[in-house]
Parts: sequence; C-alpha cells; structure tokens
Amino acid sequence: MQSSINKKLAKIVIAGGVISLSGASFFKWRIQEKFKKIDFYQLSMRMLRNHDDALHALGPPLRVRWLDLADTVNNRIDCTTAKLMIPIEGAATRGLLLTKAVKGNSCWELDGIELMLEGKKERMKIYEREMDGSNVITLQITS
Repeated sequence: MQSSINKKLAKIVIAGGVISLSGASFFKWRIQEKFKKIDFYQLSMRMLRNHDDALHALGPPLRVRWLDLADTVNNRIDCTTAKLMIPIEGAATRGLLLTKAVKGNSCWELDGIELMLEGKKERMKIYEREMDGSNVITLQITS
C-alpha cells in the first residue's frame, strides 16, 4: 500500500517538474524572440552581415546565439538607452556583437556596433556614430 502511494507521489513530482521546466523554457524562448524583433537588434545584425571584414573573421555561415538574460549590465533597455551583447558564432570563430543605441525624439539612434572576437583583445568597429551627428542612423519606434 505504502509503495503504491510513493510511486504515485513520485509520478506527480516528476510531472510537475517537467511542466515547470517546459514553461520556463517556453518563456525564455519568447523573451529571446522579442529581443530579435527590436529594430536596432535587426539593423545591427544586418550591418554585421554586410561587413566583409567581420564576415571573413567569423567565417560564414553566421549563427546567432541566445542573449544572456541574467547579464543586466550588458543586456539592458530602458527609456533612453539600449545596450545589447549578442553572441555570434561563425564557422571560424565566435564573438560578441556589442550594440548601443540612444532614444532621440520618438526614435532610436544607433551609437555604435562593435564585434569582439573570441581570443582577440581589440574590437572591430562595424558602425560608429560621428561626433557631429552626421551619420546618425535613426529607427522609428513601432510599438
């Protein structure tokens, strides 16, 4: 009698654990997908794919990895600034795409995009905003 109750309890605990882990995985995936839809995220990826030196260094094809959601220092968006560290993997090496943007008058303006390659100290500039603001890329907010 006691053995059958223990087996039923064990099954309930296992089922609860599976449901909890599945739910957590689903919500983590949803958050990652929302980040991928942000305008400056998409533009940063497009600029990376069009940067010949970066493509050569990483080695095509490129694979975008998930953001580290626990890293709130390098991955954060607030009312006026945005900063993302996007993990990238190519055939030759891995790297991190660092994207920074500031909010202007109802639009995001890219401040800079840099690529940090694994095992390299220097960063490769993909885009840098000029001090005089002459090459500012603005993105309309669609939310």
